[in-house]
Amino acid sequence: MRPWKVISAIILTLAVLFASRFIQSHKDRPIEITAKTSAFTMKHTASFVHAGKDTSPLFTVRVSGPKAPGAFKVFLMYRPEMEVKENIGVNFIRQEAPLGEDALDDYEVWLTPYAAGKKLDYYFRAELPDSTLLAILPENAESNDETLPFRFEGIPPAWLVIVQYGFMVAALFTASLLLFSAFGLTANTPTIKLFSKQVLWTTVFLVLGAGLFHIWLARIVHDGLGWGGWPIGKFSLVDTVAQIAMLYWIVLTILLKGSVFAGRESCNLVSVGTARMLGIVGYILVVVILVVLQFLA
Repeated sequence: MRPWKVISAIILTLAVLFASRFIQSHKDRPIEITAKTSAFTMKHTASFVHAGKDTSPLFTVRVSGPKAPGAFKVFLMYRPEMEVKENIGVNFIRQEAPLGEDALDDYEVWLTPYAAGKKLDYYFRAELPDSTLLAILPENAESNDETLPFRFEGIPPAWLVIVQYGFMVAALFTASLLLFSAFGLTANTPTIKLFSKQVLWTTVFLVLGAGLFHIWLARIVHDGLGWGGWPIGKFSLVDTVAQIAMLYWIVLTILLKGSVFAGRESCNLVSVGTARMLGIVGYILVVVILVVLQFLA
């Protein structure tokens, strides 16, 4: 393969990885939300995720205003995902958030730890001792069910993350090489042989990265079977597309079985033109996994 194609594939791979990491770094960033009433102002920084095994997340809300601490109470209202979402005021679990020991206006509460993969939604409610409502944060939590999402995750070992991500990077690189090979693919034996090798290696890397090691990683982070999407398990758009892409490349390898395994192009099940098109679509699927669907993960 010509050096310029290899260099171009490296540049393309790095560009896709940069886009993927940029998106991931901006996901689930803590955001500050505020509710203002005539009584006081409530502020809370929502972090959305708690990573750790058998550890409790700390929820903090800052209350400032004319009412002195002790004249009111602050409650964390939360509801596990599996609870029936009807009669909001009834189904939410109510846990008081006392004033922090070293804080003048920060109310803190440690939530009971849940298993990895568990999701819940929550909001804060400030009341007078007689249960008269003073403020809700977010402000439309009870009227429009605009609560805050939260999830628990396990922490996988660093080596597993590196290995799984490494296989996905390798799959992206070989798919990028294949993309350049696809544009120059002809009935010439050497070009088909090179294209077929790239199909095989991309498939192997995807089976390991999007299949075996991804399932292993998901079992630790999200618990359950580790199979996060179609056709079984809890639905996840990213996991589903990753698994479809893996199956797609397995089928592509089978369609090119002659040149992949026997070196005989005549035994392939598709023409050169079809193989070119299928290879380009396969590359797009790999990019979709690593970049586009990070917006929805």
